[in-house]
Amino acid sequence: MSSSTRNKAPNKQDISKEKTDKQRRPASTASASLTTDSNMCKSDREVTLMGELGKLRKENQEGHNQTKMSLDRLEQTVLDIKVQMGEHEGRIGKLEDRVGMAEDVAVRHQRALRYLIHRDIALSATCDDLQNRLRRNNVRIFQLKLKLCTGEKTYITLSSAAEVLKGLGADVRCGERERTEDELKDGWSSSGKKKRHGTVSIGSQDIPARRSLNRLPMPFKKPK
Repeated sequence: MSSSTRNKAPNKQDISKEKTDKQRRPASTASASLTTDSNMCKSDREVTLMGELGKLRKENQEGHNQTKMSLDRLEQTVLDIKVQMGEHEGRIGKLEDRVGMAEDVAVRHQRALRYLIHRDIALSATCDDLQNRLRRNNVRIFQLKLKLCTGEKTYITLSSAAEVLKGLGADVRCGERERTEDELKDGWSSSGKKKRHGTVSIGSQDIPARRSLNRLPMPFKKPK
C-alpha cells in the first residue's frame, strides 16, 4: 500500500521542473522570432548592398568605356596633328629652299646691277673725257660744215672750252678771229688774206690758236 501511494502522489521536484519548463518554452520562442527577424534584416541589407554594388559596377563600366572612347579619339587626333605637322614641315622646307634660291638670285642681280652701274659710270666718265679732250685739243671733226666768209664765229670749240674752264674757276680768255678759205687748204698756208689771229689766254700765258690747228691737219676739198 505504501509503495502505490508513493507512486501516485506527485513530487515537489517534478512540479517545479514542469513550471520551469513552461517558463522556458515562451522564452525560447521569443528568441527564435528575434533571430528570424535579425536574419531577415541582414538579408534585406545584403540585397540592397548588392543592388548598390551592381549599380556602381555598371556606372564604373560605363565610365571606363567612355574614357576609353575619349582616349581613342585623343590618340587619333594626335596622329592627325602629327601628320599635319609633317606636311607643314615639308612645305616650310620647300618654302625655305625657294626663299634661299630667291635670295641667291637677288644677290646675283645686285652684283650685276652694281657692275652695270660702275660700268655706266666708267663709260660716262670716258665719254666726258673724250668730249673734253676734243675741246681741249681743238680737234676739227671731218665733214663738219663750216660757215666761211659769213662773219660768224668759227672757233666754237675754243669758246666752249673757255666756258668750261671758266666754269671750273680758271682765268681763261679766248680771242676771236675768222678763218679764211685759204687757211683751210692743204698745208694750212695763207694766201695773203690775213685777218685777226685767235689766242687762248690761260692765266698769264697766251697760246696761239693756230698751233692746235697745225697739229691736226684735216683734208678739205677746195670750194668750187
